[in-house]
Amino acid sequence: MATLNVCADDERSYQLPYAQFLCAEMMPNPALEKDADAPPEKLLICFAAAEVTVLGSGLKSLERSLQKYELKFVKSADRRYAAALKTHVTAVAVTFTKETP
Repeated sequence: MATLNVCADDERSYQLPYAQFLCAEMMPNPALEKDADAPPEKLLICFAAAEVTVLGSGLKSLERSLQKYELKFVKSADRRYAAALKTHVTAVAVTFTKETP
């Protein structure tokens, strides 16, 4: 079974099955209205039992990989890797929408 490995900022790692992938939504980060230094983009990835929030810049490449089920993992990275990756993930959070076993 194909999964997305999510390394959240709370230092926990989650394997979320693509079979439970529901949708993804890319949007400007609403926090920009209050904080000009906030990451400019927000990607919300919804699974049956969890929502993954990714903040950063250049997240379109993550969205494209997710669309093809080719995104293997997501985790925040130091700014120095942004040029090589053409994306900069500054924060990753997981919220469970249903109780986990």
